[in-house]
Amino acid sequence: MQMTSLEMQAYEGGPLMVKLLHDQIVSTLKQFSTVREVRVAVEGQTEGVLEP
Repeated sequence: MQMTSLEMQAYEGGPLMVKLLHDQIVSTLKQFSTVREVRVAVEGQTEGVLEP
């Protein structure tokens, strides 16, 4: 599953907040048995997403 959002690109936070946000997204999506992999992307880009 791929999630894209301009709001995600604008997110600012320290390293701990970034990790917590990423982990929360992954944990939420992994609750569904059909989800095998989670990749967070902004406008199709995965590099540098959710980095402080």
